[in-house]
Amino acid sequence: MRRHLRSGTAVLAFSAFALLTGCTVPVSPEPLPVTQQPSQARPQAATSPSGTALASQCIDGKRFAVVDCAQPHDLEVTQPERFPASMPKDYPDEAALLAAALPKCRAHALAYVGDQLDASRLQAWPVWPTREGWAKGERWLTCAAVELGPDDKPVSRTGSVRAAMAGANYYRFQVCTAGSPSRDNQLKLAPCDQAHLGEAVPWVLSLGKPTDPVLSPEQMNAAAEPHCKAMANQYLAAPNGRKDLTLTWRLPEAKDWPLGYTTAVCYLESAKPLTKTLLNIGESAPLPS
Repeated sequence: MRRHLRSGTAVLAFSAFALLTGCTVPVSPEPLPVTQQPSQARPQAATSPSGTALASQCIDGKRFAVVDCAQPHDLEVTQPERFPASMPKDYPDEAALLAAALPKCRAHALAYVGDQLDASRLQAWPVWPTREGWAKGERWLTCAAVELGPDDKPVSRTGSVRAAMAGANYYRFQVCTAGSPSRDNQLKLAPCDQAHLGEAVPWVLSLGKPTDPVLSPEQMNAAAEPHCKAMANQYLAAPNGRKDLTLTWRLPEAKDWPLGYTTAVCYLESAKPLTKTLLNIGESAPLPS
């Protein structure tokens, strides 16, 4: 069995704009490449429950055994799948496995968890056979959801994440960042009730489907700018915005679009660490720093 860990929110590039007001000042006039690549999948011992787990079942990652979701677990199955028959007989490299697995698993995670997935600590996680299992003819693919901790690794949790993005439930899994979402290539997660500089704004913008032609950076920015301004002002409950915050958004790189990363995620950023979220702070209240 292999597990795939993806750091941060998505494999993304970004373009940042400064003031959350009627006009924007470009901090970076061109989208910058982000080196936020998926970390190496780590081989794990194959166990029979991994390839036969059903949707909504939970898996203890230490033993890779199905457990009751009320018990500590690392993965929650969003949908069992299979690799296509066109996959090579010899064990594919990781890039080929991810290309076949991630679009399916991200689609299942979005349907299972909710469409704010990329602004949350919940992420799609494909699980596939080991080299030895592949040689024996195993072609199962388990699509799962995990919750990432500050170290970008799955945390052991209890309870289901089905429909976790519905309503106010989103804020239990909201992404807050220890560093700058407008400057840092790789986001480091932080608890939203502890010191953080950035926080994701709900209402992720879909830019298309993985099968659609990749949009240009200019097209992505043209779509993201008005969306993020409107959603950030709504999140703040500040119709006229605030001049003490930075609005930024992070966009997919062309190479990651076919893998299912096709969203723009909006962020608000403070120059000083915040101690709680900016939700409904209004236009004049002091920042919680």
